[in-house]
Amino acid sequence: MSKERLDRGLEKAVSLYKECSGTGKGPFLVADNVIYSSFEKWSSNNEDCWRLAFLKGEAGSGVGSVYIFGDPSNVHDETKQWFFHKLCRQVERHLTLTSPELDIRSFVRVLGSSRFALGNGSKEPDASFSTASQKHPFPRVVLEVAYKNEPFEVLVRELNHWVRSGCKLAIGIQISYATLSTSNSSLQLLWVQEEAGKGTQIIDFSPGICTLDTKEDFLVWFPFSMLSSDVPDCHDIPLTFDLYQLQSTIKELVQEELYQKELYHV
Repeated sequence: MSKERLDRGLEKAVSLYKECSGTGKGPFLVADNVIYSSFEKWSSNNEDCWRLAFLKGEAGSGVGSVYIFGDPSNVHDETKQWFFHKLCRQVERHLTLTSPELDIRSFVRVLGSSRFALGNGSKEPDASFSTASQKHPFPRVVLEVAYKNEPFEVLVRELNHWVRSGCKLAIGIQISYATLSTSNSSLQLLWVQEEAGKGTQIIDFSPGICTLDTKEDFLVWFPFSMLSSDVPDCHDIPLTFDLYQLQSTIKELVQEELYQKELYHV
C-alpha cells in the first residue's frame, strides 16, 4: 500500500465527510486492503487533525480498512473537555482535603487520544485513562464523543469493542439535532455507558426529558478506582457527572455553532 494511495484516499474521505457534515453519517473509508504496518508508518507521519482508525478484515488475513471519524469541532472538543475537567476537579478536591501531597497523576495516567490496538484493529478514543504504575497501559476508561461524524449504532459498536478489548468502562456521548435550527427541541443527547460484565446503559438527557425539575434523576457516577488499580479504598470516591449541566453546556455550544453558520453562511 503506497503512501500516495492512502493520501488520495484520505483526500476523498475528507471531501465526503464535508459533504455529509451534520447528517450523522460516518465513519468514512480511506482505503481497504491495507497492511497494518503500512498504516502505522503512514499515520505516524500524518499531521492532519483527522481521527484515524484501522479495522481488521477477516481473521488471519493480515489486512484491513482505514477510516476517518471526522475532525474535532468546537462542540466535540468542549464536550470532551467538560468531562475531563469535571473528573479531575473532583479528584483534586478530594486529595487536597485528605492527602495534599498527592494529585491525580499519583494514581492515574491520562492517556488522551493515543491510538490503541483493539481486537478488531486500532482506534483513537477522545480521552482515555489508566493505572499510573503500569509501563505499557491499556485504557481502563475511555470516552467517545459522537457529533456529526458517526451514527448512534456505530458509537455503541465502538464502546463494545473497547470493553471486549479490555476496558473496564467505555462512555459515549451522542450529540445530534433533527434540523439546522437553534431550537432546543431538535437537540438529542444520549449518554451511553458500557461497563465490563454489566452491558450497556443508555440515558436520554435531551431537553424536555432532562429538565430543571428532574435533574436529580440525571446524575451518573462511577468509582475513582475504575480509572486505576492504584487507587486505595481510602481514596475511592464516587465521580459524579451532572447530565443536566452537561446538557446546558452542549446547548450553548450548538447554538453558538449554528449562529456562526447563519452569520457567515457556511
